Amino acid sequence: MKVISLILIEYPDASFGFIGARTIDPISNRVEDFENTQRFRVYSKMVESTIGDETFEHFIYETISGYLLINRAAENVDDKEKLIREMFADTYNDLLNV
Repeated sequence: MKVISLILIEYPDASFGFIGARTIDPISNRVEDFENTQRFRVYSKMVESTIGDETFEHFIYETISGYLLINRAAENVDDKEKLIREMFADTYNDLLNV
């Protein structure tokens, strides 16, 4: 969370996002599903309780455990969200469709 404020100093219109990785248990040979992973749930709560909506608009994608903070300084928040959502899909091509 601290890195966000540091990045904003140099890049005031930066946006942020993450995908909560799946838990893999080698003992039971189980892999957590993509949807609503425990890391996603923890990180989402941290973001929601720490970062308000004055600077960022929040977008949550539980089906892929994804979270976006789109900087409101973007010319068009909806266009920016669509672009980053497509980047998620391209980068994490093994995820379900966003």
